[in-house]
Amino acid sequence: MRIDEYDGYYDLDYVIQAWIEVKSATYGELEFATPSKKGGAPDCVLLWDTGEEGKWVGMKVNK
Repeated sequence: MRIDEYDGYYDLDYVIQAWIEVKSATYGELEFATPSKKGGAPDCVLLWDTGEEGKWVGMKVNK
């Protein structure tokens, strides 16, 4: 799923980071923070099927 959209001309100087909250029957309430990057958040895996968060992703579990 792509959640980030920005203007490639006007937003190049901004540092963009996405915060996502997900409710899961398996994991409870999850909060994710994507890596921040100038010009837009990079494509990244938030959660692997093993339950581990993706590289450079912050994850908080609220059961």
